[in-house]
Amino acid sequence: MIKYRNILKVILLLLFVETGGHFQAQEVWTLDQCIDSAMVNNKKLQLGKNEILLSNEKQREVKANLLPKSLPMEIINII
Repeated sequence: MIKYRNILKVILLLLFVETGGHFQAQEVWTLDQCIDSAMVNNKKLQLGKNEILLSNEKQREVKANLLPKSLPMEIINII
């Protein structure tokens, strides 16, 4: 057991020496950065945005189907 502790101490000492004793802290994010990151990386938000875009396109399609496809024959004969 003592042998393993000594080996562990040596390994930790070597790691400490290799890093120069300096460990980098993680970057601190602001609330705005967190929200922006969530909006970009959150799959549910992306799916929701895509569903909104799809529903807008479906609405445009329905409105386009309400318009006449071609001119009536009476108007064509006059022209």
